[in-house]
Amino acid sequence: MEEIQQKELEQSIINILLDRGMEFSIPKRSLLRLFSKNRERTFTLHESYLGTLDLLTDQYLKLDIVEKSLQENVFLESDRVVKVNHKRTARIVAIAWLNRYCYVPVIPFVWGFYNYPLIWLVSRYFHTRLKPSKLLKITTIIRQLMNTADFILSIRLMVAIQRTSQPKASLVEEKRKV
Repeated sequence: MEEIQQKELEQSIINILLDRGMEFSIPKRSLLRLFSKNRERTFTLHESYLGTLDLLTDQYLKLDIVEKSLQENVFLESDRVVKVNHKRTARIVAIAWLNRYCYVPVIPFVWGFYNYPLIWLVSRYFHTRLKPSKLLKITTIIRQLMNTADFILSIRLMVAIQRTSQPKASLVEEKRKV
């Protein structure tokens, strides 16, 4: 019984963290930092919406890293990986931070578009201000907040749910039997 309560407590803590979001900060580099009390900008990441999850997984799938060649020639391959993926990693952070603002509904619930200019602008901001050590921390936060485990569990439940009763034969089938 204690194990069940411990799992419920752990799940409630995870839900609280997902609702609150997680913060990260980046030092200010503009002239405005001289007139401000805060020397850092703070950004809050929240749990991803399904549309944001779609954009994030699309970017993750486009990341290009070949582990075998990375093991064979570490320096040359690591330089290639940085060259190919540096803008994409900033784009991933931008999409995760923008979350629901990535999609602009023109006609609510009917039609809209992804706001690629805004994603590009924010990703350029992160591209010039993120360091690899900070990117590692942010990436672990993004992966936790994507909450793909709950999404996969939802899909499994949708597939696994069986009908509780047999469907009744339609009238057409009943007439054919007669």
